Amino acid sequence: KAEMTLLTKFFGKLQDFMYVDGFVFASFNQLATATGRMSCKGPNLQQMPKSITKIIIPRENCVFCDADYSQIEYRTLCGMAHEQTLIDKFKDPDMDYHTQMASLMYSTKYEDVTKQMRSDSKSLNFGIPYGMGNNSLAILLFGVGNAVNRELAAEKKELYFKNQPNVRQFFADVKEQAQIYGITKTLWNRVRAYTFVRPDGTVNDAARASALRQAGNACIQG
Repeated sequence: KAEMTLLTKFFGKLQDFMYVDGFVFASFNQLATATGRMSCKGPNLQQMPKSITKIIIPRENCVFCDADYSQIEYRTLCGMAHEQTLIDKFKDPDMDYHTQMASLMYSTKYEDVTKQMRSDSKSLNFGIPYGMGNNSLAILLFGVGNAVNRELAAEKKELYFKNQPNVRQFFADVKEQAQIYGITKTLWNRVRAYTFVRPDGTVNDAARASALRQAGNACIQG
């Protein structure tokens, strides 16, 4: 299955992006995604696995590199939410947000967090702040979304926000702004508009919930 994905998604299309001399020039765009994050196409270098990038040879006197800010989304979030406790922690260059939150969620010491715990924590960090429901959280944490696990998930969610109340309030404020004014803004006043009403005047609850989850994401990624 993995080999077939490589063939169909990457190797099978790579030649379509090549110039006659064999060079590939991807395009980066700051305005293509609704949330405002940087995107790439022709080909999408952001999605290429190492097995592909290692066969791409840079031009003479050039290098091919992959650079990323460490946990930039959470640093931005904590800054926008004025969550001073986490801001102070981020001053330590070795502080890992996913490990920190895994330590909290699994009630274990920072240094005792396993790779699996950290991996699970990443899913929590991308889900809980943006509005992940208790049932989805229960399935993620315990594998089954029954009543008992949903109650445990709700307790974990409270534990998650215990030491970052400003983060919780930030998302509440963003959702309120989206519902009242129909827009959200980034720190540099980049606007994203939202509508929760269908053409017939009814409200699509699923679309509304999805849009509200995206509202905070747009403020941070934008």
